[in-house]
Amino acid sequence: INKLENKIQLMTVSINSTKASNAALKSKVDELRLERINYRETLEKAQREGERRKAAVVRLNRQTTDTREQAEYVMREYEKLKTQTIEELDNFNREFEALRVEMPHPTDASNVPVLSLSPIHRPTKASPEKHGFDHDGPASKTKHGLTK
Repeated sequence: INKLENKIQLMTVSINSTKASNAALKSKVDELRLERINYRETLEKAQREGERRKAAVVRLNRQTTDTREQAEYVMREYEKLKTQTIEELDNFNREFEALRVEMPHPTDASNVPVLSLSPIHRPTKASPEKHGFDHDGPASKTKHGLTK
């Protein structure tokens, strides 16, 4: 009976040891499962972010292409208008010279300048008094629209 009791005791210790080992392994498996879930969520989030960024790059490339095409179109139209303007000025100058030659008093038209394509000259700022402003700001007006 002692031998059997000892054998049962050893088996009980072995079973308890196995149960403890299994509990530790189950805990480790649960940790690994949570880690795998977190990894998958992180991976899915990174994939979604990557897809969003790819879509943004495609959209920006499309906008860049559209902008370049628009700029090229504007430059072509500018060149057409520039050529047209130069041709119109040349035609005007030829007609003007023809009229000047036909005039009975050519000395009267000799001082008239011929038009040419030149850079745009911006007017200087007018003095404030010309626009109805005094030095303190706009002139105040009465309810009838007259300046005080």
